[in-house]
Amino acid sequence: MLSMQISKVSKYIKETATFGLLASLVLLQGCVKMILPTSESELISKSIGKGGSIDVPLGYVDAYANLKQAYLRCEQVKTANSYVLVDANLDREKNLAIFFGKAPYGTYLFKTTITPSDANNSKLTLHLMKAQLLTEKANQNLLQKRLERDRLRALGQDTKCNKD
Repeated sequence: MLSMQISKVSKYIKETATFGLLASLVLLQGCVKMILPTSESELISKSIGKGGSIDVPLGYVDAYANLKQAYLRCEQVKTANSYVLVDANLDREKNLAIFFGKAPYGTYLFKTTITPSDANNSKLTLHLMKAQLLTEKANQNLLQKRLERDRLRALGQDTKCNKD
C-alpha cells in the first residue's frame, strides 16, 4: 500500500516537473524573442549605428569564400543548450554576398553583406546587434573591432579561422 502511494506521488512529481519544464521553455522562447530581433528589418533598426562598413582590397567572390570559411569555423557554434547558425548566400546576378547569424527561436544576431566596389575591391557592411548593457561608445568600439576582424577574415588572414 505504501509503495503504491509512493509510486503515485513519484509519477505526479515527474508529470509536474515535465510540465514545468515545457512551460518554462515556452516562456523562455517569448523572452528571447522580446530581446533579440526576429526579422532582418528589426535587426537593422536595432543594430549599432544602423550598421558600419569597411573596404576590403579583394574581389567580393573571394572575400565571400574567405569570410564563409571563417564564419563557419569561428562564428557558428552548437552546444547542447544553444546554437548560432550562419546562413551564407552568394548571388552573382545581384553581385551580393549575404551572411546571417541566427540564434534559437528564429532570432538574428548579425547580418554581413559584401558588395563589389570594383573588380578588385569590395565593401563589407555589418549590422551587429546592439549590446543593451554597453554605452553607445562601447557599442561603436565593438562594431569597429568586429569590422576589422571581419576584414581580416575576408582577406583570408585570420590565422585561427582561415586555416586550411
